[in-house]
Amino acid sequence: MNSLGDALKAADQHAKAEAIGQADMFGVLAEEPEQIEQSTPCQPWPEQVVLDGERETLGLYLTGHPINQYLKEIERYVGGVRLQRHASDRTWESHHGGGAGELRRG
Repeated sequence: MNSLGDALKAADQHAKAEAIGQADMFGVLAEEPEQIEQSTPCQPWPEQVVLDGERETLGLYLTGHPINQYLKEIERYVGGVRLQRHASDRTWESHHGGGAGELRRG
């Protein structure tokens, strides 16, 4: 995202050059337009920002879940036992991508 401004500026400049019929000296011989990849070093986004973006765009959390930040505190109250460690004969149905999947634990 830090390089977005530069990318938009380069695309705008390219579009203006094409609109007036201007070509660079080496662009005539090139079969495909030259692709220049430049990136600006940046800090990773906080996990909550990533999760909020996933939820907003995809409708689900893909890389984690907001409750993960509270797991240590939750484990203090439940004695360190997590639900996934308990066996069960129950079956859950999950609908995803237009299909149906089945999950069995036990």
